[in-house]
Amino acid sequence: MICFEVSTNGQKKVKAGVGDLGSIHVIASWVVRDIEALRKMWPDSDDFVKEEMRLDVGGLDTPTGEFLNWFNEELNIGDEIHIRVLDDQNPDPPTHRKANTCMKPPEDQRRKMYEDLKKEFEPEA
Repeated sequence: MICFEVSTNGQKKVKAGVGDLGSIHVIASWVVRDIEALRKMWPDSDDFVKEEMRLDVGGLDTPTGEFLNWFNEELNIGDEIHIRVLDDQNPDPPTHRKANTCMKPPEDQRRKMYEDLKKEFEPEA
């Protein structure tokens, strides 16, 4: 199977792979947020970080519909990231699995959503 072996600053962090059906990703990100705008949208929260750089290794196990995560860590200026693409049958197990809530809801939930929207947009005459 295809695996991504990810190292930072010369240290191997993880070998991620999902088998026959799925996806894996390696994302290096940098973000700066407008804290005041976030406070206006979520006034009850104070858990905002203005600036951050992160490295995330994750994926999707298509047969189970689970989101997978192997690694998520802060990056610093000067860090070096190395990704090696392997054909390997022994990936590291993910550290986290989370159900995919974006999948199609069950029939009863879809029916309720339909009825609620119908009431909102098609009021009785």
